[in-house]
Amino acid sequence: MAACGGFFLITLDASVVNVALPAMATTLHAGLADLQWVVDAYTVSLAGMIVLAGVAADRLGAGRVFRH
Repeated sequence: MAACGGFFLITLDASVVNVALPAMATTLHAGLADLQWVVDAYTVSLAGMIVLAGVAADRLGAGRVFRH
């Protein structure tokens, strides 16, 4: 159940970034290439955090990591 909740939050985060792209484009006067960099930077940083969470779960235990 907790894993499904975590996956839902990841999907929600990705959706929020994509929904915010038009507002970012108009506010920052960004082109398509700039917006692609925003999505890529967000995805790479999210992937890095997932890897760090996996390492923490291996060292501290999955239950402790999900509770905090």
